[in-house]
Amino acid sequence: MKLDVIKEEIQKVAEAISLVLKIDVTIVNDNMERIAGTGIYKDKIGAKILGSSAFKKSYEDKKTLIIDNPRESILCEGCYRVDDCEEKAEVCCPIILDEKCYGVIGLIAFDEGQKDIITKSSDELILFMEKMASLISGSMKAEIKSFEYNIEKEKIIKIFDSMDRPMVSTDENGKIDSYNSKFMKMFKLSVDPSGKEIYRVLDFIGADVFDSLKGSNKHIEFFNSKKTSRRGI
Repeated sequence: MKLDVIKEEIQKVAEAISLVLKIDVTIVNDNMERIAGTGIYKDKIGAKILGSSAFKKSYEDKKTLIIDNPRESILCEGCYRVDDCEEKAEVCCPIILDEKCYGVIGLIAFDEGQKDIITKSSDELILFMEKMASLISGSMKAEIKSFEYNIEKEKIIKIFDSMDRPMVSTDENGKIDSYNSKFMKMFKLSVDPSGKEIYRVLDFIGADVFDSLKGSNKHIEFFNSKKTSRRGI
């Protein structure tokens, strides 16, 4: 999974950083593609940083880098724009989750005032940037968990639907949260019953029956005969 899935949130983080520090921000994913940006970098969203760069070095080493002398720094060797670089200073902070790097936050100074912000309070700046990177990785973690949950849910639904008899489950309040096609067919339901109380969908159960089953190991089974459909508890 890539940072791109939460790029709207990432854009908001980039704008917040820029608002606080008064410095342009650009954020790249693991392919060095810009997915968020402010100032001159807002129009460059979608473009890739080519070849060797401080961004790539920060990504590969999983370390925050501060460059206070672009064009002369060893970190800028091999950069395709080294000869016409207008940057005065730069900070690259990796976005790490569970020891994997998903991208990099970059601060770019284009004048001496912005350079002073980066170089004169570097320790505090690094701490701030790493907090922002942690904020993004936290959102990424939540997105991954949601994705994994939906995958597992789909697996359960497929297993549920493949069973050879009608099946339905509810939450603790009696609201239907899953069911299979045989349940729909048996009770001739044409509308999705999800979120509805089971005793309203199947009025022969009754709220009192459901309440009597809560907290117990009892369950309701539905089974067919040639003449009629009935329930067992």
